[in-house]
Amino acid sequence: MLLILERKRLSEEEKLVLMSTKERKMIRNRAKGATLTKYLVALVLGGLLIGFYLYQANQGVIGNVAGIKFNTAGYIVYVHQDANGNDNLVAVRSNGTGERMLTNDSKPKRSPAWSPHGKVVAFAQEHHNTYQIFLLGAQPPRQLTIGSDSKDRPAFNGSGSEIYYISGGSIRRINRNGASMKVVYPPPRTHSNAPGGSNNATAEDTNVEFHPPIRQFSWSQNGSSLAAILETQGENAVIAGRADWWQHGKAAKSGYDASHSLPPETVVIMTPNHPKPFLLFGGQRAGVAWSPDSIHLAVATVSVSGYQKLIVFRADHPDYAPHTLLSAAPYTIAAMNPVWSPDGSKIAFEVWRMESPDNRRLLGIAVMPTNLAQPVVINNTAEIGRIPIAIKGAVTDPQWSPDGKQLLYLTSSGSGRDIWVVNSDGSDPHNLTHGGGDNFDPAWSPIPGP
Repeated sequence: MLLILERKRLSEEEKLVLMSTKERKMIRNRAKGATLTKYLVALVLGGLLIGFYLYQANQGVIGNVAGIKFNTAGYIVYVHQDANGNDNLVAVRSNGTGERMLTNDSKPKRSPAWSPHGKVVAFAQEHHNTYQIFLLGAQPPRQLTIGSDSKDRPAFNGSGSEIYYISGGSIRRINRNGASMKVVYPPPRTHSNAPGGSNNATAEDTNVEFHPPIRQFSWSQNGSSLAAILETQGENAVIAGRADWWQHGKAAKSGYDASHSLPPETVVIMTPNHPKPFLLFGGQRAGVAWSPDSIHLAVATVSVSGYQKLIVFRADHPDYAPHTLLSAAPYTIAAMNPVWSPDGSKIAFEVWRMESPDNRRLLGIAVMPTNLAQPVVINNTAEIGRIPIAIKGAVTDPQWSPDGKQLLYLTSSGSGRDIWVVNSDGSDPHNLTHGGGDNFDPAWSPIPGP
């Protein structure tokens, strides 16, 4: 038996020896072909995986939101609450024509904001006992955010690819498709990385401490710089003079005297020159507005001692001496909610008569040039007439039209608020909402009207 097997093995070897060179080459080519096929299959599968990943990254959580179909030039979007308490988004042209209902449900809504191209509206809407950010385009609204913390004050970046919002006292950023949520400001502290940890926390409800919480924020027009108003009083007090103040606990726990702590509201900025939070100014109340050049920042404050100022800082050099536009003695007037005209030549703001720190009343909306050689100084109530009030009465929340020719504002009555539009010199006022329900949070489309 062994002899037979041995002869068979030799027979196979003889065949290989006798095999022609051509046949051996064909066998080698088949082996190479099989190997090449494996590599090609691996490359195709890898390409499909990469394509799927890119598709998922593009689609994100909610996919791409198609833009609003109608021409939004000259439109103003706002929240309308009817007599039954139902909130919906409404859009109307600044001349009162072309009114459109953008939503049709009963859920509470607030803070609508246009994308830079005027085709998508981001807004906050109640969802399971919290407020979440939704996007409205050609289709019904899509929910952009999730989590147990409420979201508010959405704002698009300059390209419209990202939305910023406030949640849990912090500023967060999310892609327009619902992917890649990140904390932008303040730099977070966690049990694993405090102090000085990473600012790339991505979970919606991470164990992060924020010092102090954000009340309001605003990005410069070119998207390079951030200004925010911090609530820096009571348990949120922080220590002035510390370069790394945002990474430390509250003032009461730091061993510092209370005299070193900041006023109730403080303005902080982050710019390319100052990527770390830079404490700018503060007071009992504060408001900020970026100029169109993204360099100058208007800050309106009421100091702890009662002095009122409207000041312009250079955000690229915040340590430079600021330019004062308005300075008022205690118990005279205060400038609040400043807004810069699109050409940068004027600032509109609310004018409040300050009877006492807790007793104030509206006088109107003033429009002041920004190139004043000397500030307007109010030393006593007899000098209040120096303020150039363009729209008199209990009017609030001024906003410029994209072409700078008009302002919108709110008025209040016993039945609710109305939205008005007026020429920038105060002439030709007209009511867009005519006393129907409560109308609030207006936002002008970035596309100028005809």
